[in-house]
Order: sequence, then structure tokens, then C-alpha cells
Amino acid sequence: LPFLSDLKRNGVYYTPYFALPWLLRTPALVTVHDCIFEHDARYMPRRWGRLYYRLLMAASMWRARVVFVPSKATARDVRRFYRVPARKLVVTPEAADASFRPIENAHVLTEVRERYALPDQFVLAIGARRPHKNFGMLVRAMSRLETAELVFVGGADERFPDEAAEGAAKVSSRIPFRGAGPEGGVTELYTLSSVGASPTL
Repeated sequence: LPFLSDLKRNGVYYTPYFALPWLLRTPALVTVHDCIFEHDARYMPRRWGRLYYRLLMAASMWRARVVFVPSKATARDVRRFYRVPARKLVVTPEAADASFRPIENAHVLTEVRERYALPDQFVLAIGARRPHKNFGMLVRAMSRLETAELVFVGGADERFPDEAAEGAAKVSSRIPFRGAGPEGGVTELYTLSSVGASPTL
């Protein structure tokens, strides 16, 4: 990549990942999505791994002309943990893919509802069940509501206790767990749901 970028005159190198090639000389832009392992060491338990990532992230952000972040919270983290100047940070919220539009085909929606045995009204939570997703709190909140049903789509992460599953087991009749569906079924699930919940920390 550094060699190829040298062949492009007046070029700019952009990566949606936080790491820049060490030998890159082209002006560069990077995206840093979060600083999760700085908040919770369990996401990177090996100390050498944390040290390497910190070095790589710091070097990449300091070399980059611009650092894109998806939220003000990530911007604060980048400034706090890596002392990146505010003038280099640009908040660029992450948009939904163009495929995420309400599905109007009743036959398709009926097929998906039957495949997942979905209730008529439900709250949908999609994603791997990790601590920062805060799904344990979502289960506790939902368990206090009399009529609401919560549907999870996504798997657990073996590195962490599955707080959501443990809480859901106590009120299993109203908080069913579904296995991860095909990528193409996510838009249908959102269309069928009453509410999409994303209580991430």
C-alpha cells in the first residue's frame, strides 16, 4: 500500500479502520469507531496486545490529517486517551445502508414472522451480547413491563458472562432468544418490530 500510494500524485489515503501502514507517506485520513478496550480491558486481555494497539492507534491518529469519529463520545475518548487535537477530529455519524428501508411485501414479512415465531408486537435487539451493548439492562427494563415482548437476534460472546440470557431466563415467556438470521432478513425484522432498541454504552 505505501508503494502504490507513492505512485498516485496528489493522492489521499483513507481507511475506515484506525490503523495506517507504518511506511505510508501519502496524506492520510482515518476513522476511529471507538476506544472500547481502553474502557474495559476484557476486550483485549493480553497486555502486549493492548500496548501494540495503543501504539498503532496513537501513531495513526497523530500522522493522519483528519480523524473521523462517529460520535461526540468517541471524540472525547480520543482526546482523553490519545491527546489528539480537537482541530483534527470530525464527527461523522454512521448512516444506515441503503437497503434499510421498510419492507412492504406482505408475503415476505409473513414468511419472516413465521420463521422466527415472532409475536405481533415486540421490541427488537440485534447484535452480539457483549457488556458494552448493555443488553442486560434492557432485559431488566423490559421485565418490568407487563405486555411488552423482547426479541434478541444475535449470539453471545464466550469471553463474557451472558447477562441478557441470564436475565431473560427468569422471564423467558416474554423475552425469547432467536438465533442470528441471514443478513438479508435484518431489514424485515426491523420492519416487523414495534421498536428497535440499541442501549449501547
